[in-house]
Amino acid sequence: MSEGTPETGATQAAEPQQQPEQRDPKDMSPWEREGVDFDPEKAWKLLKNTRKDLEAAKSRVSEFEQERMSEVEKANARAEAAEKALAQKDKDLLRHRIAAEKGVPAELLSGDTEDEIAERASQLLAFRGNTPVRAPSYDGGDRGSAAPTDDFGALLKRQIAGRR
Repeated sequence: MSEGTPETGATQAAEPQQQPEQRDPKDMSPWEREGVDFDPEKAWKLLKNTRKDLEAAKSRVSEFEQERMSEVEKANARAEAAEKALAQKDKDLLRHRIAAEKGVPAELLSGDTEDEIAERASQLLAFRGNTPVRAPSYDGGDRGSAAPTDDFGALLKRQIAGRR
């Protein structure tokens, strides 16, 4: 037993040299951090408040995500509308270019591709035949020549007499 006694003495001597393990305050409960005894009512109250805070935070995150998604959806809708408008403008430009090349009114051309629009223009030309297209006259038509007069009354009488 004399051999066992020194070991026990050595073990006891080594124990006081070890310091208690330091824990991170984050890993400790609130009552351990404050150095008070555990109180079940206080712990239950803390748990309820923490749950309420968690629900409120989840609600705020959900609202933010909905607002953000609605903004993203609005931006997507605007981008989609802009793409459609651009496609329509490109189609109109193509229609007017082919109409100018073939000499037909652009309003009468239809189709989605360049080939379809060109085919429609060719069909219109075949229907029209070789009749040349006259440009409209914007001169207001022939009104005859009216000689300037100094006497407005005489001019008015001639015009009235000419209607009868």
